[in-house]
Amino acid sequence: MRVLLDTNVVLDVLLRRGEWLASAETIWEASLAGRLECCAAASAVTDVYYISRRLTSAAGARRAVEACLENLSILSVDRVVLENALLIEEDDFEDAVLIAAAVHHEVDAIVSRDSRAFAHCPIALLTPDELIARLEAGDAPPGQAPPAR
Repeated sequence: MRVLLDTNVVLDVLLRRGEWLASAETIWEASLAGRLECCAAASAVTDVYYISRRLTSAAGARRAVEACLENLSILSVDRVVLENALLIEEDDFEDAVLIAAAVHHEVDAIVSRDSRAFAHCPIALLTPDELIARLEAGDAPPGQAPPAR
């Protein structure tokens, strides 16, 4: 399964954010173990730097970007993705860019804690806990039944 992590889920791991950390770490670890492929949009990596810099330090922000580059597949955000994002009726352009990148790069789902931000998403949207449940059920891609055991 190939999923695009919303910036909030990436930041939950990198900044070790309280109540969301356990779920985000479980997903990150499943990716490191090869049970799924976690992706981030290139534009989200700049957001990771900006937010991490504000909350930690320049060195901490650089470490956060390095962790993204080491552990996530980075999806390009080019003119086509940006033009497609403009066609999506989302209030937040950053979210529209993530949707357009997910569609363009054919991921199976977007994983986010903010389902309202992806109201017009044409692909599966999962919360971190929903993704974990799917992994525990046998790595079934969204919309498919888990494999028979």
